[in-house]
Amino acid sequence: MSFVSGKTRRYFHPSFPRKKIDFNIYYSSDLPKIFIGDEDRIKQIFVNLISNAIKFTPAGFVHAKLWWQNKQLQFTVKDSGCGIDHSDQHKLFKPFSQVDNTSKRSHEGTGLGLVICKQLCEQMGGSIRVESSLGRGACFNVSLPLAISDHAHFNAKVRKPNKTPIKHLKVLVVEDLKTNQMIIKLMLNKVQIEPTIVDNGQKALDILTIESFDVVFMDCRMPIMDGYTATKELRKQDYSKPIIALTAGTTSAEREACIQAGMNDILCKPYLASELHDILTIWGCEIK
Repeated sequence: MSFVSGKTRRYFHPSFPRKKIDFNIYYSSDLPKIFIGDEDRIKQIFVNLISNAIKFTPAGFVHAKLWWQNKQLQFTVKDSGCGIDHSDQHKLFKPFSQVDNTSKRSHEGTGLGLVICKQLCEQMGGSIRVESSLGRGACFNVSLPLAISDHAHFNAKVRKPNKTPIKHLKVLVVEDLKTNQMIIKLMLNKVQIEPTIVDNGQKALDILTIESFDVVFMDCRMPIMDGYTATKELRKQDYSKPIIALTAGTTSAEREACIQAGMNDILCKPYLASELHDILTIWGCEIK
């Protein structure tokens, strides 16, 4: 991307439109098309790093690059700005630290921006590091272990739009906890869906042999048969309808386990009604 509109420039930092900065984002050709991860957290890290680079670059360049390596999303944000002295770099990820405590410094401190980036990276099992020297710009490097969608699990029929009116949509919920059953039932009832609910994977297999459903919401951890095992068995039987994981797990390993089992998507607990409805829309179920 070599051209960024004024609106996009202001999105990154208020001073961006006034600066003479060459801004580019480079995407590697080997970058997977679909990641399984926390979109909001990843976006926040990316935007924070670009905003910080723009803040400390009066003129020159800010370049970002994304690529895939060792089962991790890698990205860098590099600038030609004022840079950071090696002796000050340990302060960058501490709350409210300034890299220049003199009265003559020309920029505000990084505040919580880089601290938040570090915390978000670590929460996702990733890391962030900086390479810089005074007067020679800075380069922030981020590595995030993410799962990627394996299209081999997906039947092409799954991605065709399902024009079933929402009030006629048949939904199977596989969830063992009564409280969680009640929550998802109430959320679905608000859009005129009356779900069928069973409390373990074996019951899901049994009912799916005699009845058809448009979408299945599958809890991962249940007694008798868990969601991973049930999903694998369904895929062995060429079951092609969407199976959405219901899980409180947020690590990349747990997300990857869902995808490897054959689940099409993940709805993380606790979820909002809007998130539940959005995921139905994503998988071809029209909500009106």
